[in-house]
Amino acid sequence: MGGTPHLDQNYTVYGEVVRGLDVVDRIAAVPTSRTPPDRPVTDVRIIKARLVKRKK
Repeated sequence: MGGTPHLDQNYTVYGEVVRGLDVVDRIAAVPTSRTPPDRPVTDVRIIKARLVKRKK
């Protein structure tokens, strides 16, 4: 559906970043293992998130 076709039909989108894209970039830059399953070397935890209702 989006910019990552190899994930289509395999994962569910459960949110959208509306502010703080710099945080997403820092998460993406975390070193990962070289062998599958290609996980972060250290755990990345989301400590705080908010529900923002969309205007219809």
